[in-house]
Amino acid sequence: MKAWILNVGDEVVCGKVVNTNASFLARKLASVGVEIDKIIVVKDDKNAICEEIINFKKSNIDILVTTGGLGPTHDDFTKEVICEQLNIPLVEKKEVLDNLNKYFNNEYSKENLKQCFYPKDSYLLDNKVGTAPGVVFNYENRMCIMLVGPPYEMTLMVDNELIPYLKDKIKIDVISCDFMLCGKGESELESEIMELNNKYPMLIINPYVGIGYLRYQINSCKRYEADFNECKKEFELKFREYIFSNVEDSLENILVNILIKKRMKIAIAESCTGGMLTSKIINVPSASKVIDLGIISYSNKMKNKLLDVSNTLLKTVGAVSSEVVKSMVQGLKKQVDANIYIGVSGIAGPNSENSKKVVGLVYFCLEIDKVEYIEEKIFKGSRNLIREKSCNYILYRIIKLLS
Repeated sequence: MKAWILNVGDEVVCGKVVNTNASFLARKLASVGVEIDKIIVVKDDKNAICEEIINFKKSNIDILVTTGGLGPTHDDFTKEVICEQLNIPLVEKKEVLDNLNKYFNNEYSKENLKQCFYPKDSYLLDNKVGTAPGVVFNYENRMCIMLVGPPYEMTLMVDNELIPYLKDKIKIDVISCDFMLCGKGESELESEIMELNNKYPMLIINPYVGIGYLRYQINSCKRYEADFNECKKEFELKFREYIFSNVEDSLENILVNILIKKRMKIAIAESCTGGMLTSKIINVPSASKVIDLGIISYSNKMKNKLLDVSNTLLKTVGAVSSEVVKSMVQGLKKQVDANIYIGVSGIAGPNSENSKKVVGLVYFCLEIDKVEYIEEKIFKGSRNLIREKSCNYILYRIIKLLS
């Protein structure tokens, strides 16, 4: 089955927000055997929406998915415009009205009432964190799906409501698996990936590049399941050194879950990453079970004051050195009991004050259950890319060392 994704919103067209809805939807729909033929982005403009609906009516596309324009404000008219173009009447859904009354405790402006009207004979997709449901309805044996625009509402709606609905309605002939890798770039792995592509021509191996990590997805039809399983085994064998997960997930989420299971604590001293590493871990629910202390010691003065790094050491070898990150870890150990200690210092740029130390040079020290690991890395990119790549690589190294 083929689908179009139509994202509606001025904020998306003008670049005020990144269109994460499109990439998220494309991945999720592919997982149930729906191929994305085209992604379209239009303003909150009735004529623009009408034009795309006319194009859809003329096409042979099986599914139209829209995001945005289901709310109560004056520029939320996606639902009304589409139903008018498709000649489908809107009817009041009592369950939506009941939810509004409950959500607002019976006190809300009359503008919210427009959210109660949906296409006749449609199926509502519950919105767990907002007031506007999504909806699925048929048009001439084709499927139309309207979803809310805010990503935090839309992603929950898709995961909890839409995908289960589609699995029930669509015969799925797709099998897939994901591998998350770190420590190598896409170009460095390309020749070995091409070997697998040539060996298994009926499969599709797609790379998705993250910041400092890669996700590879292997896709196949069920009739090639034997080849799929063989390819999956070979992939794991070839790249086992770099694989940190076989499900699509963040490094920080994977690490926190490992630490919880192992009942381990972590402490962090950061210089060039400026709290980003600690923040990544704290973003994960239940992080309080694994972290008590994160110190940002950005200046030499604070390295000395907070972590007892000697001024002599800082003057002789410099803050960006293996000796200093080791000393930062020793300073952490004086303040808190943990299983894992991290010290990181580097040059994020855009310039380096030391001609012998390039922008992107990062040192980090890990001490895991009293075993010490010190590494030197050079990361490419802008200031913030270097910081994020540093954080992701450190998270990856801890995951691999713990596994």
